[in-house]
Amino acid sequence: MQELSKEDAFNVINGPASTVNVLRYGFSIYGLESVLDELNVSKLENDDVIALPFFSASILDKWQRRERHYEWPSRSLQREISTMIGYVVPVGHKFSQYKDIEWRISYTTAEKKLVDSMNDVQVKVYVVLKFVQRDRLKPICKNFTSYMVKNLVFWVLEMKPVGDFTPETLIDMIMSAFYHLKQCLENNFLPCYMIPERNLFDGRMNQMECILLLMEVENIISEGYVFLLKNHRLSLSMQLAYSYPEIARGYAQWLVEVEDLWLECSQLRIEHIFPLLLENGPSELFREELPNFVEGETVLDCHRRLLQLLGLGNYVTPEFILVQDRIEFFRIFFTRLQDALS
Repeated sequence: MQELSKEDAFNVINGPASTVNVLRYGFSIYGLESVLDELNVSKLENDDVIALPFFSASILDKWQRRERHYEWPSRSLQREISTMIGYVVPVGHKFSQYKDIEWRISYTTAEKKLVDSMNDVQVKVYVVLKFVQRDRLKPICKNFTSYMVKNLVFWVLEMKPVGDFTPETLIDMIMSAFYHLKQCLENNFLPCYMIPERNLFDGRMNQMECILLLMEVENIISEGYVFLLKNHRLSLSMQLAYSYPEIARGYAQWLVEVEDLWLECSQLRIEHIFPLLLENGPSELFREELPNFVEGETVLDCHRRLLQLLGLGNYVTPEFILVQDRIEFFRIFFTRLQDALS
């Protein structure tokens, strides 16, 4: 097993985020990096962001006090968010001469609170927009991100009564989001939800990309609800949710737990195993320290539960990495994990 450099560890820089190739890490730890091509599975990656805590009473007070005509987000949530810290991340404006020393203010924790406050129909609007972003808009402009979609949805939710978001009006609410996106593209301005003065389109797309995105959004609007049927997975998911709501809710709960456990396992590796790997490489000291860490109850419980959720409950001990068919196990594990998270 070769020692990993920091360039190997963080192989893609995306804005303020360093994208960690989780497959490379995991297989290197167990001496299986050479079988990545044989497994024929896509990369599973985590984004890590270096950030410093930041609090600005003026920004949050302005956000809380701005005029809202409807009841989302709730007054209590507005008050809670107004006391939360934000973060500054080391990324500057793309065209600034000072971009290498500029920082960007981020309120990711507050945004998570906003997402958690959405009702079932609002979440469906968000999910559908993310499907469209990935399948129809991102191929046109790679910098049209899911973060833009999230902020777009926040504005749509704020501009409509919560009572308008019902199962009967789901399609209407989705189309309202596309009309709002069309307006933003026409003006070449999508305001950040927490800091409206910031244009999320600024420096992210050129004029031609903006025109092509606008044309595609107009195509989607002209298609109406038919656009949902053009995405097989989305169409199938909506049919399942309508015909078997209890199964759909159970699946949603299962998926949330899988995602949370995968992130928790990844975070444990990042905080404990990967620093050892980067510092010691293939040294005997590292080989001795790793088994002691793997045997820790928190780590073992996390992986055990994740394996159970993926239908691999028979393989719940670290000793399994030593058995002859470990490559087949990794093939099954990452294939099922990809299917769950994609």
